[in-house]
Amino acid sequence: MNERLIDKAVNHFSKEILGNLKTLEVPEWGDDQGPMVIYYYPKMNFAQQRKIGELLEKGDRAEALCQQLIYRVLSENKKPMFAQGEMKLLMNSVDPDVVLSICNRMAFDDTEVSADDIEKN
Repeated sequence: MNERLIDKAVNHFSKEILGNLKTLEVPEWGDDQGPMVIYYYPKMNFAQQRKIGELLEKGDRAEALCQQLIYRVLSENKKPMFAQGEMKLLMNSVDPDVVLSICNRMAFDDTEVSADDIEKN
């Protein structure tokens, strides 16, 4: 086996993130059919953690929370639900209580969703 250690480490992290997606219900963003279900990455990479840490060090907790949504929240087909260019909208036009609730639940939730579960939906 000639696989380099860095390749093994990268492969492991990719499996950890993509293989263990988690899910949350967001009633505030739902409709008559029920609450919206969002998927999210259980972890962030070092670069993402650094960016969040820098925002927190500057005292910008609100932007740090919105940045977490941009980094972690996905649609059912594993596509990001928020783009970096939507930061202003998140900061100015989205209910901060909902954003805080989502970020808190992502931080403390331990439900896992397998790729098979996503395919079934």
